[in-house]
Amino acid sequence: MALLKRMDIVITNATYPFKIGEKETLEENMELLASYGMEVLITTLGEKGSCAFIDGKVKYFPAYKIKTVDTTGAGDVFHGAFLAAYYRGFSIEEAIQYATAVSALKCLKIGGRNGIPSDEEVHKFIKENN
Repeated sequence: MALLKRMDIVITNATYPFKIGEKETLEENMELLASYGMEVLITTLGEKGSCAFIDGKVKYFPAYKIKTVDTTGAGDVFHGAFLAAYYRGFSIEEAIQYATAVSALKCLKIGGRNGIPSDEEVHKFIKENN
């Protein structure tokens, strides 16, 4: 718990909030985690997308509907893409959308690195799928 108080950005998997929190719902556990004071709190939910604690409530972000080939590295590229977008000045919501698109595009190819898209590919994918 002490470590959570020192983090600015926390991106968890779907089970982590339940391991840390003592609440029944994801929303309640996200609120508890957010009380540690991090700037950004996101939970990835696999094919269901992700959610983030924004302005005092949990907001859900759907995954893109794709024909998945391989999910290896999908979470890793989500983390990296979120950070890259957020530190380039994207809002939390925009950075999540960007990271979700990167993760979806990665899942279209076999291998953890083979499917990592370029920035141009990501923006084109978002434009075509929103």
